[in-house]
Amino acid sequence: KVGVPADIYMVDVLLTQIEESVGIVEPIGIEILIETALGMSNAEAIAASSRRLEAMHFGSGDFAASCQARTVEIGSLNPDYPGDQLHYAMSRIVVACRAYGLRPIDGPYDNFKDLEGLEAAAKRASAIGFEGKWAIHPSQIDLVNSVFSPSYAEVDQAKRIITALEEAAKSGKGAATLDGRMIDAVSARMAENL
Repeated sequence: KVGVPADIYMVDVLLTQIEESVGIVEPIGIEILIETALGMSNAEAIAASSRRLEAMHFGSGDFAASCQARTVEIGSLNPDYPGDQLHYAMSRIVVACRAYGLRPIDGPYDNFKDLEGLEAAAKRASAIGFEGKWAIHPSQIDLVNSVFSPSYAEVDQAKRIITALEEAAKSGKGAATLDGRMIDAVSARMAENL
């Protein structure tokens, strides 16, 4: 569990000592788990705390408990809340990760028999920028991989956007029209991300 940047510093120092003592040249990477109110309140500082950091994971169950949220299921939404009570926390992790070059990974969905709920949770996470999600049961793996992998149609559309903009650039234009909508450099960046 990570709550403050000093938690990362201590691990970083330990790993540096190990690397130096056995001659490891490539730095050992760290992936961290944000699952407390304290950790969430320090997400950006934690993300910036070490060159070793590679990914930040969201532990929604422990986070909900830390916030004393009224829920008893890990990774699912409380139907009494009019929306997504985890959205702010999840968005904060994505922003901290993207600001400091880390990979955002969503935590588990505990009801492994509820594949419809898992799919909804994975789609929410993917839509806001998470790159993956924990699977706590083998039955969840294929569905999670499917949600976080772009479809052939999405990849094809992304290639069409890039091609259209390359053709526009050859004509000296900074934007183009594709399928009745304007596309530009932002469209290219989104297509390249996909």
